[in-house]
Amino acid sequence: MRERRDKYPPPRERILLVAVLFEGGAVVLWLALGRLLDMPPGGQGEASLPALVQGVAATAPLFPVLFWISRSRFGPVRRMMKEVNEVLVPLLASLTAADYALIALLAGIGEEGLFRGIIQGGLSGVMPEPAALLLAAALFGVLHFITPAYAVLAGLLGLYMGVLYLVTGNLLVPIVVHSLYDFVALLYLVRWRK
Repeated sequence: MRERRDKYPPPRERILLVAVLFEGGAVVLWLALGRLLDMPPGGQGEASLPALVQGVAATAPLFPVLFWISRSRFGPVRRMMKEVNEVLVPLLASLTAADYALIALLAGIGEEGLFRGIIQGGLSGVMPEPAALLLAAALFGVLHFITPAYAVLAGLLGLYMGVLYLVTGNLLVPIVVHSLYDFVALLYLVRWRK
């Protein structure tokens, strides 16, 4: 019986529930910390069409990077992709595109709210903005540690989204980037890539 459990991934509903609870928990944590620290979401930029367009446009440069990562022969990146292919892809294979969209949206809202809105925004009140940006990006990378390469790439992505937040002053921009990138990356890595 143990062999069967190791061979077959958990059912779609359980995977989706865990992902939604985890990423949705990040949204709840962002909102709770924002209230506690007097950093409400509305004070971190407004939802607007220009911010949405900026977010979509800022996502485009990430797709060639995703393509390179998925085909790279560079040792650390190749080892990271081996881990993704052996663990993540089989685990998420039963999910639908709508499931990926929900997970990606919750991840974008919750993680950007926490890392850019609360951590980077809060730290910039007590230290220079570049230091707050670097610290939030480093923490983002560390908390995405699957392999060392994954942590470094996540940290660089966090740095990119932190710069977008600094430049635009609107948290919606990195939320859109994070959500859209995660959605396309999940579809590409699990469904489209051969």
